[in-house]
Amino acid sequence: APYRAFAYLQLCGGRPYAECLGSAFSLSFSFKTKGAEEMGAFVKLLFWTDAGPIVGLLPPWHEKGDGRYRLVAFTSDDFPNKWASSADIMDDTWYHVRVDFADLGGTASASVFLDGSRVATGAVPVSVGGAQSGPQLGVYSFDLSTRSWPHDGFQLSLDDVCLGEASGACPSGGAVPAPEPTYEPQPTQAPAPTDEPELTEEPTEAPAPTDPAPTYDPEAPYEPQPSP
Repeated sequence: APYRAFAYLQLCGGRPYAECLGSAFSLSFSFKTKGAEEMGAFVKLLFWTDAGPIVGLLPPWHEKGDGRYRLVAFTSDDFPNKWASSADIMDDTWYHVRVDFADLGGTASASVFLDGSRVATGAVPVSVGGAQSGPQLGVYSFDLSTRSWPHDGFQLSLDDVCLGEASGACPSGGAVPAPEPTYEPQPTQAPAPTDEPELTEEPTEAPAPTDPAPTYDPEAPYEPQPSP
């Protein structure tokens, strides 16, 4: 049985895509894997029903892997035995995929780009203009290999999903930048009053003047003093 962990994208709020996407549109996303270089199972990453594979991950231990980990486009089946083109990739590295869809009235055409470089152009056997959901994005894998899955499992990280022209830097790396700290001056508090009395200096008065003590002269004539 296949392993399924993917989402059905809705690009027009449940209405037919021709009502809001016109005759052409772009869909893009970023992805990163961990453990794929130890696997033997092929993973369909972006597809439109079982009949419309668009992008997949072919690990090096797959029978057709040739010891290389590759992103493959427009595979012929779920094994896969053939594909239109491929590009070498690595684990623990962010990549950005863009798919340009055109001719939405019948069998649509799609061009796959990896980090801005064209990988392949192929057909998607779906009437995209009349679709109300799709494509599917995530992990869809038939493990037809004899190799065990990695001890720590397989991880797929997705980010930067965008309908139309992507803005900013893609891939963004999956990280949200932390806000820069801002300085806000804090009010200072007055010192708390204490119960200890304040020491003040009292003014001192100058001493009162005194009469000089009488002096005795033996040669001075005697002068009687009046009695009180």
